[in-house]
Amino acid sequence: MRTCSGKHGGDSVPGLLQAVIDYMNAAGIANRGVVTLQLGQLLSNLYNDVTYGPAASAWNALVADNYSEWTGAVVPGAKSSC
Repeated sequence: MRTCSGKHGGDSVPGLLQAVIDYMNAAGIANRGVVTLQLGQLLSNLYNDVTYGPAASAWNALVADNYSEWTGAVVPGAKSSC
């Protein structure tokens, strides 16, 4: 999976990256898929939020890019994240 380090908005919130790492480690390896899905669902709906909007928009674009890369299909209306 491609990531765009520094372009997802997480670096603009002090401590966010480390908080996510700590949370993922606390959840355990067996639960990381569920935690990732839940965080993605929460973030994907916040694109109009003043605080989290840029990160949500970048997240949605990254998911669309990865989906396109994995399937060869283009997500309608998606913008590139990188």
